[in-house]
Amino acid sequence: MVDEKRRARLQDHVGKLASEIGERNLYQYEHLQAAADYIESCLGHFGYAVSRKVYEARERQFYNLEVEIAGTEKPDEVVILGAHYDIDRKSPGANDNGSAIAALLELARAYAGKKFSRTLRIVAFTNEESPFTRTSSMGSRVYARRCRERQENIVAMVCLETVGFSSEEKGSQRMSLMGCYCLPGGTLSRS
Repeated sequence: MVDEKRRARLQDHVGKLASEIGERNLYQYEHLQAAADYIESCLGHFGYAVSRKVYEARERQFYNLEVEIAGTEKPDEVVILGAHYDIDRKSPGANDNGSAIAALLELARAYAGKKFSRTLRIVAFTNEESPFTRTSSMGSRVYARRCRERQENIVAMVCLETVGFSSEEKGSQRMSLMGCYCLPGGTLSRS
């Protein structure tokens, strides 16, 4: 029963983002803002105080959305769980990356009210797709720079990306490290 409810919620999130809101990027700026509002609303419904990390690019404001669960034993060690909510042009963005945002929201729901030894940040990034890919205005790069400037001890980052599709066919799935950034200030360790 729990799995069926969770599956329905995941489908609802993807449906909201891909069908109702649709294309969400620089070229469909209003839809991008609607997606940010939707994510913020969901996180708020789960009891989180959402922080909009505002930055400007191409004469517009963009938002990385962040919630934080303070660690109980090692609060200065930060683990980030993230996904991006913008999508490529002329795409509904169900898999890339509505599926990951849906997973991020369901994980946030599951983590609400829980305690962790390290600080957990749940972050919805913007501007990961073209024309921002690999530029200084890419949401994750903006976020990483801010973490570095504050000398935060980021010990791990889990990036959810296109999690709605899998295939056993050889060569059908591959991982690219182009968008991954390692931050100074910590090494991966186990609790």
